[in-house]
Amino acid sequence: MAGEESRIGAPGNATDDDILNAIFNPSAPIYAQTEPSCREENRHDDTIIRDENLRRAKEMELMSVRAAEEGSLDEALRLIDEAVKLAAYYASLYNNRAQVYRLKNDIENALLDIERALELSHGQGRVAGQSYAQRGLIRRLRGEENEAFEDFQKASVLGNTFAKHLCAQMNPYAKLCNQMLKQAFTKLQDL
Repeated sequence: MAGEESRIGAPGNATDDDILNAIFNPSAPIYAQTEPSCREENRHDDTIIRDENLRRAKEMELMSVRAAEEGSLDEALRLIDEAVKLAAYYASLYNNRAQVYRLKNDIENALLDIERALELSHGQGRVAGQSYAQRGLIRRLRGEENEAFEDFQKASVLGNTFAKHLCAQMNPYAKLCNQMLKQAFTKLQDL
């Protein structure tokens, strides 16, 4: 019995499958491992299901975007909700659902989904850039200029050209420089 207990905690001997096996087959020895081929087959099946769910979620996401573009916001929201159920780990879904919420003037839910998209994307990549830009727009509409500018800067670093344009507009130094250039050109025209 002492040998069995030491094998349970040994690295590489106790797996999730072994623990489940011990729960569902209490008469079997605790250290009885599931056949490796069964474990690999289960992992393969899980991967196939996950890939199929992601494929379907991406299709629904595209249909949702089309519905939103056509002005069918309720249908867009229904489709993207279904997509999230299939692939809750996919950051793009939350960013696009946030867009639908924003178009429906449901800002609080939009912000929740933006935060989730940023969390799932780890603040990196195209989706994060879009999410920062979206949050920046919301903040700017709320009069939170500094926070909006910070979000646009983050989005710009991630390659979001829309955010780069807004950063240039909002940058106080750029505004001052543009103002000085405008004055200089006005004086040149007066000569």
